[in-house]
Amino acid sequence: MCLTWQIPTSRSGSLAAFSNFETTTSFGGFVGAGARIGENWFGLPGGVGRERMLSMPKPYPKEFRDDVVGVARGRDAGVTLDQIAADFGIHPMTLSKWLRQARIDDGEQPVRTTAEAEELVAARRRIRLLEQENEMLRRAAAYLGRASLPKE
Repeated sequence: MCLTWQIPTSRSGSLAAFSNFETTTSFGGFVGAGARIGENWFGLPGGVGRERMLSMPKPYPKEFRDDVVGVARGRDAGVTLDQIAADFGIHPMTLSKWLRQARIDDGEQPVRTTAEAEELVAARRRIRLLEQENEMLRRAAAYLGRASLPKE
């Protein structure tokens, strides 16, 4: 789903005259109110035909990530991470993040592993739920305790 929006043709950015609108893209070249078709906010070309999807890209499969990390770890001395990333069609920063996470998961870096992080999230969720249940029981006991007291 590509989004387009309408913007005024005037450089003032006013939305007063609806009949004066031109359609242009909103994400391709940072086009916004006050830009003309084919220009971004800075008046530079770019904007027409450069729509982008709003949804997040799908993550790479775990097997693919593991294979790329394995190749990067076993690379020859003259091969750079940029070359490996280009060979696999990923960004070099993505490969660096995968390598860092692999070092953490293997225990080479003294940081929380993925499994520990998931366990911590689940524990915090459970604690929050138990605290909410406790609060409800406290309020119910206070309400029922008030109702059972004899009126003086």
